[in-house]
Amino acid sequence: MNLVLACLVLASASGLCWLILSPETFPIKAQASSPLPAPRQAPIPGAEPAARPIVEKAQTGTPEPQASNPFGAREAQRKPSGSPAPVAPAVDAQDRARKEKLDRDTREQELRHARLMVDVVMYATRWCPHCARARTYLKSRGIDYVEVDVEQDQEGARRRDEVNPQKSVPTFLIDDIVLVGFNPQGIERAIDASAKKRAQHQAAW
Repeated sequence: MNLVLACLVLASASGLCWLILSPETFPIKAQASSPLPAPRQAPIPGAEPAARPIVEKAQTGTPEPQASNPFGAREAQRKPSGSPAPVAPAVDAQDRARKEKLDRDTREQELRHARLMVDVVMYATRWCPHCARARTYLKSRGIDYVEVDVEQDQEGARRRDEVNPQKSVPTFLIDDIVLVGFNPQGIERAIDASAKKRAQHQAAW
């Protein structure tokens, strides 16, 4: 009897202890544990530092947007290109125009001087009205000339007949150009042609 009672007491005590120590009766919160940091290794004197690992960024299909540079176009224009820049001409337009005007004035001056050197001979008579008009024109233009009266000068008449077989008056001998009759435009053209020839001959020397 005592033995049975003792067994019952032990069984009751065991069930009570299991009830007290059961996790369902007193739940215990699980604490998150973090791994302990790895111990730092002291640098060894004289040893080269370990190379850091290179981390490459994974390239995606869409490129990253780049910041726009407002001065990019201007800097690109300032960069020297492969071909050299064109060299400006040594003489600009104003200097060229000034030189052309100086040359033109020089030629005109030489032509005026050459006109004074042209030999103008007029074969005429005293009674010829066209000869009178020719005298007035030559004097008004300041053209130096030599008049030969073919009625008074037989040698002059002979020379007139050689250059003008028609033996008409007035007949002009302007250097080596023969002009028959009075024609103001013809006289000017003949004098200019002779003056240009003289100026060219003078420039050649």
